Amino acid sequence: ASSMARTKAELGLAIVREKQKRPAEAVRHYANVFYEKNVKPGEPLDFVSIKEAGLAIARLSQEQQRWSEAENVYQRMRSMFPSMRKTLTARLDELKKVRETPVN
Repeated sequence: ASSMARTKAELGLAIVREKQKRPAEAVRHYANVFYEKNVKPGEPLDFVSIKEAGLAIARLSQEQQRWSEAENVYQRMRSMFPSMRKTLTARLDELKKVRETPVN
């Protein structure tokens, strides 16, 4: 199968796992796309899918209060997608505020 087909399959599996309320498994499938584990050397990258997977990992990580994982994803995305730098910096700032807010 082509890298694009494998990428779409991973995203599809991730979405199914989310709907099944299995976030850890969803993150694993999204991570295969985001960290380019499903692409062989020399194959084209699908940056739209990589961005989609990264945003999903960050969202799921925040929902699970896995702050450092969300932060790492946003930082990697900021270097990969310069056009999103302002938005991602804002998300990192929001994340920092949430982490610093004491829990009652």
